[in-house]
This record gives sequence, C-alpha cells and structure tokens, in this order.
Amino acid sequence: MAEMNNLIKDAINNLFPGNSLYEIGTLLMQAMNQRNIRPLEYVRYVDANVVESGDGKSWDGAFKTITEGVADVNTLSGKGATLLIRQGFYMEVPPITVSAYDVLIQAVGLPEDTVLFGTGTAGVIAASADDLLKITGGNVHVDGLGLYNHKNDKACIVFDDTGGGYHGSFNKITRCYFSPQTQDGVGYGIKYSGGNVNYIFGNMFYGAKESAILLTGNVGNPTRNIIKGNHFVGTNIGVHITSANYNTLIADNWFSVGSQPNENMTNGVTIAAGMNAGKVTIMRNMFEQSAVNDVDDSKTGSAALIEMDNTNAT
Repeated sequence: MAEMNNLIKDAINNLFPGNSLYEIGTLLMQAMNQRNIRPLEYVRYVDANVVESGDGKSWDGAFKTITEGVADVNTLSGKGATLLIRQGFYMEVPPITVSAYDVLIQAVGLPEDTVLFGTGTAGVIAASADDLLKITGGNVHVDGLGLYNHKNDKACIVFDDTGGGYHGSFNKITRCYFSPQTQDGVGYGIKYSGGNVNYIFGNMFYGAKESAILLTGNVGNPTRNIIKGNHFVGTNIGVHITSANYNTLIADNWFSVGSQPNENMTNGVTIAAGMNAGKVTIMRNMFEQSAVNDVDDSKTGSAALIEMDNTNAT
C-alpha cells in the first residue's frame, strides 16, 4: 500500500499544478492498475511547447521532439520505460525507430490534440521519405497518438521483424488515429513487415488509398495477430492480407464510407491471390454499404477462412 501511495503522490507531483485532469488521470490509472505499473525512474517526457530540450526526466525539462524521446527510451530497453507526450503538433522527419523492448509510448491528450506528422524537412510541412514510426523492438505499446504520413508506399506504423526473434512482435496499438492519405500514390496506416502476436485495438483509420492495415512477409510471415474494435473510414481496403498468416483474428471492427466522393471502400477485408492464409477468423464485423465485397477471398489458395456473425448494413 505504501508503494502504491508513493506512486500516486509522484504522479500528482509530476503533473500538478497547472496541468489538465486528463494528464493527472493518465498517470493515476497506471499507478492504480498493478498490471500497468511501470518504474517512475524510467519515465521520460516530451512537450512540443518547451523552448528547448532538456534531459526528458520531467515536464519542465521535457524533450521537444518525439524523435529525441524515442532515442532516449531506446537506451532503456527491457526496463519498462514510459514516454509521455504532451498535446502538440510534432512535425518530424521519419523514420522514428523504436528498437527497445518493453516500452509504453503514450499521449496524455486525445489523438486529435497530439499529432505526429511525418515531414520531409524538420519543421516544414512536406511529404516524408519513409515510414513514420518503425517498430523493430518488441512489447511496444503506442497509445493515443494522431499519426499522419503522406508518402507513397509508406506507412504510419511498421512492425519490422528484421533480426528475427521478438523483433516487430508482441506490440499493442490502441486509441490512435491514422491518416495515411497520399497525393502521389498508395499509403498504409499499419504495415506488418513480418511480426507476430500484435494487438490492434480501438483505433480509427481514415482515407488510406491502399490499405489501412497491410499484413505482408519479411523475415517471417505475420502470425497470431488480433485486429479488433477498430473503425475504418473511406479506405480502399480495410485489412489486406498478402502473405501466409496463421491464426489471425479480425473481429468487432466497423468498415464504412467517408464523407467525400473518393472515400469509398472496395473491400473490407482482402486476402491476396493464391495465398495460403492459414487460419483467418473474421467475425462480428460491421460492413456498412460501401464495400463491393465485405470479404474478398475469391482468389485465395488453401486458406482456412472462418466467417461468422458479420453484418452488412446496406
């Protein structure tokens, strides 16, 4: 109990006075949920509004950029580091690579208030040249960010399993907003370049010209991944599986049209031609009037596809 009280006291001391109740609540939730307690000595802070970067160990001495914050927590791999990001607009040059294991990257505001925008030049809005947030480590949790990356054939977040083992695996993406729209071609919200046991829950994907979520191979093929409770709006394809996937669950998602004429959806879920999908379970999803096909598996190989309790609201 004494340890819990100290955690709560430290959370309040770090954030009060002068900060929002949302910020205080964020750390209090971590403190009061034993499963989510993370060492306070490894908490780092990012605030776009500071005049210049500090050592990142307090709000007063926060890093000015997410790139700096991620570089710091990469040195704390395996220690349960937390990177808290205050509301702001962060224009940063990709890729920002998370190579650490066991890291929480969390916005203390809402996704529309805490925006990471991939750009070609620091501080200048331009098309980026790479994937925005590249996760090559493992057990990384990204929560509550708005992610914008408008580069052809690039993604807002990539799980990269180069190196094998846990690389690109055991990650969790929650409460994020993805805008991978491009003017010069296709873009992705989340791209699995390999990666296993990743959990995508409670996010919104808006306006992807290719696929909001793309599962494809690299060192290995994505397996045992869960895509659950997300909203796909005006994306060409909601979930696109292009390599062998085993025990993938796509459940409780909502696939819908956008408000603009070009924001229709071709397919809610597409499984690529001639591909052995292993076992893919698609269940309890809502497909709203937009999709030509709710699930396009017409070209699959020996896929073991299970569909159940999905709804078409045409």
